[in-house]
Amino acid sequence: MINLIIGTIWTIFALLIGYITFTKETSGPVEIIVFLVFLVFGIFLLVKGIKKLIQNQKTEKLGEECYAMVDSIYPTGTRVNNAPEYKADFLVYISSQNKVEKISEVIGFNPLKYPIQSFVKGKIYENDINIKETVEYNNIPLNIRQNFDYYRRDNSISNDNISSEDIITINGVKYKKIEDQDQK
Repeated sequence: MINLIIGTIWTIFALLIGYITFTKETSGPVEIIVFLVFLVFGIFLLVKGIKKLIQNQKTEKLGEECYAMVDSIYPTGTRVNNAPEYKADFLVYISSQNKVEKISEVIGFNPLKYPIQSFVKGKIYENDINIKETVEYNNIPLNIRQNFDYYRRDNSISNDNISSEDIITINGVKYKKIEDQDQK
């Protein structure tokens, strides 16, 4: 969605620059090249945003309901007002295929919205997932829940005792906080 907004603003800005530049009689090749670079970049972002919007609409209309577990979260490299945008890898159980697939989706600017190993309900279609809501592990149907048991860490320990602050990901490697025995 951010590409659509930035692309629209950038394209309007480029067209404004073009209008101002080309209303003068002394516009040279440098002005034309600068205008075209701005315009092409704006249109590129605009098209990318529109494609994502169309893909989300297809997923909403034609998608299959699914459950997914957040496997990892990492920055996309995009920053808005110095705030990083985040992407998450989801392990999605697809009922019609009876398998779990890893799918990546941009989740916005708040990485704590979907803690690692939390579960979401959504729709999936052609490697795109639309997230509807977060769900508790115990609210997932039993026939689907068993497909996630392999991927949950520390199955011997109840995950109810592990908060999202106890697990962090650094360069794709997940670390779990271990309590010091002397502190207890």
